[in-house]
Amino acid sequence: MYNSKLIKMKEAGYVYILTNPSFKEDWVKIGKSSRPVDIRSKELDNTAVPLPFEIYATLKTVKFEDVERQLHRMIDRLTDLRIRPNREFFNVPPTKALELLKDCAMTIDDAVIDEVYLTRSCESTNNIPKRRSKRCDVKALDLYFIKAAHNANAIGHKTANGFVVHSGSIISNAIAPSIPSSLANKRKALIDEGVIVNDIFVADYQFNSASTSAGVVLGRSANGLIEWKDANGSTLKSKM
Repeated sequence: MYNSKLIKMKEAGYVYILTNPSFKEDWVKIGKSSRPVDIRSKELDNTAVPLPFEIYATLKTVKFEDVERQLHRMIDRLTDLRIRPNREFFNVPPTKALELLKDCAMTIDDAVIDEVYLTRSCESTNNIPKRRSKRCDVKALDLYFIKAAHNANAIGHKTANGFVVHSGSIISNAIAPSIPSSLANKRKALIDEGVIVNDIFVADYQFNSASTSAGVVLGRSANGLIEWKDANGSTLKSKM
């Protein structure tokens, strides 16, 4: 649990995603800074790299150190994506890194994401709108969470057609012996299709019901209307 008084005393910092034209297309640097990211990116512009770094996206929060650790851990769980051990360079598309950063942001009250690459794209076409510096758009949805035994930690939202589990959600690393065959088969299919990799959803996925989604996450039969809860602990059922 975070101490709210201590959080208020802390200065906000940044988690950043940087790209570099001299790198492979799917290489990014993901780090943190207590100072504006444009200052940090200029510090990294040295003789070790032929071209300057470009800021792809940033997240501003007082919990920036925790978010950076969480984001590194999420990417490391997908596979061995670090370019070198103990370095902040990852072989992952910046779009995927941004999806995971947004997932980290959804549970943080003060999180502000700046998708800097959008501004850069608009500038290149001489059409410069206001930069999209905002709280993650997904915050506008009614978000629900599962945090349970065996590492299960998932985020999702209800839709007219079912329930969407968000990219970055983690499924239980154990399956109950009594799990219905339909749920076991669904889990296996999502793994075989590459939707779940190393127990992590690598893309948003819509289930036909909240219960199916909860069952896949928890590895057992589950009532999604009870298992999925909002940030205040209220069940999905209580909101219907």
